[in-house]
Amino acid sequence: MRSWDPSFTVEASGDRPRFVQIAQALSAEIRRGRLRPGDPLPSSRVLAHSLGVHRNTILAAYAELRAEGWIVSVPARGTFVSQAL
Repeated sequence: MRSWDPSFTVEASGDRPRFVQIAQALSAEIRRGRLRPGDPLPSSRVLAHSLGVHRNTILAAYAELRAEGWIVSVPARGTFVSQAL
């Protein structure tokens, strides 16, 4: 499994909710090609720790990305960039 570190930060006082900032940053990483179809994403706990946000914020961002078709979650395996992109 390839390691990926987020290259973005979350603004606490931004005009958008934190989960939206994270979802938009991750979809931008996918559009740029930094994250490719099939690439694993960090667990919600790991990403929350590295961004300094609550785990529920990451879960909300991942739910948003799943709804938009950017990512898929596989039970007992993890969360991955969608192969359908």
